[in-house]
Amino acid sequence: MTLRTDVPAVLRRPAALALALFMLAAAGCDSSDPEPTTGTISGTISLPAGAAGDVDNTLVALYETLDEFRNNAPTFEVTASADGSYEFTNINPDSYFLAAFKDNDNSQGISSGDFYGYLGGGPLDPDEATPQRQQVTAGENVGINFVIQIVPPGFGVTLTGTYSGNVEGSTLTLNLAEVAGVITGTGSLSGAGSSLPLTASGTFAPPSVTINLSSPGFDPFTLTGIASDDGSVITGNLNGSGFTGESVTLTRP
Repeated sequence: MTLRTDVPAVLRRPAALALALFMLAAAGCDSSDPEPTTGTISGTISLPAGAAGDVDNTLVALYETLDEFRNNAPTFEVTASADGSYEFTNINPDSYFLAAFKDNDNSQGISSGDFYGYLGGGPLDPDEATPQRQQVTAGENVGINFVIQIVPPGFGVTLTGTYSGNVEGSTLTLNLAEVAGVITGTGSLSGAGSSLPLTASGTFAPPSVTINLSSPGFDPFTLTGIASDDGSVITGNLNGSGFTGESVTLTRP
């Protein structure tokens, strides 16, 4: 018996087709697809519970170094939508600082009424902040939700200079120096041909001011009040050593 070699082409086609399909399937199983090289960070920013404000178009930024964070020189930057959502895509694997800022008064810096905050939370002054780093891994999405603050009145103001105002017909003059919330200085309370020398010490937690005033031979008295947003005015009350809630407005020229 002999084998036939004259099989019609129509009978040979199914075998050829099956072979082609097998080869295509094998090619589809190729494990040489490129590995992802970047990652993603997404989430939402929000104001503290009960606070009113529009976070739409708030800038959300990533910084590679602490210097870049403090000098506001971001590596990546996006804007948040009306609901506070944001997303960074195609981020190089690394660790980053994350912050958000809305310049509501267009002053080009952090000031009263602006929205500002960063991952980790803490002092609003970037120079005093210790922000938290976030690691970005290739092929992964990191979800981060964080709360930003409404910058309080007096933020960034220092009470440095000479202030003067009237108290019960006398002139109160204070020469103040304030560093990181600690107030020191000297002054005088002058009127009716006499002058009482004063030593000043106190604290400034914007916008609240507390200044303790003392003089040799007199009981100390205290000025408590608030400072204006630019630090040019201190308003408050004097209490102690003959003063009972005497209102005073000190102005710096």
